[in-house]
Amino acid sequence: MQEFDWKEKYKDKISTAAVAVKLIKSGNSIFIGTGCGQPQHLVGALVEHSSHIYDAHIVHLLTMGAAPYANEKFREKFKMNSFFIADNVRDAFAKGIGDYIEIPNAEMYGEHFDIPQPDELVFVSWFQGGEVFRSGCCFFRGRGKIFYFRPGHETYPIFYHEDVLKVIENAVNWAAPSGGPSPNFDHFPKPIEDVPVWEGQIEIDHPDN
Repeated sequence: MQEFDWKEKYKDKISTAAVAVKLIKSGNSIFIGTGCGQPQHLVGALVEHSSHIYDAHIVHLLTMGAAPYANEKFREKFKMNSFFIADNVRDAFAKGIGDYIEIPNAEMYGEHFDIPQPDELVFVSWFQGGEVFRSGCCFFRGRGKIFYFRPGHETYPIFYHEDVLKVIENAVNWAAPSGGPSPNFDHFPKPIEDVPVWEGQIEIDHPDN
């Protein structure tokens, strides 16, 4: 078996943390490893060399280490989107630095949610019992767009919630037609392709106009 020298093959990709984080651009999404897999050295370099970054989105499931990006002074640089809120970012979310919507009362749903894999996942709900549910899903079908949004119940006034109304408004704007060729709804008396006639089939004559 041929030996694979990964150090030689990827030596041109070896860099320092400071150089690596400078590749991050404003508006980028940054995923931080979960639990003890959080790269503390990289996180430190991220905030230390963040002078060129604005409105970057930090995404994590649950981080256990230091979270200097959650400091108030980095509010304009980093926005957080967290699956679980741990102690290291709890105060920041309480101050509105992170991105989440709190709905006091709602009907509980839980996975498995038997839908096609979303093209984009925007929201995941978490309930007090620990249940999670994909609650904001984007689908692309040809020139059409579909947005599934879970919140809503006949008992609770969720649709009056300011943030929920904003999500619905944004979804409508996102799904609206946005250029591209217009479909032709004209009348076509002749079929686009020949379809064989089978025994017993009823044929209907269509006018030319």
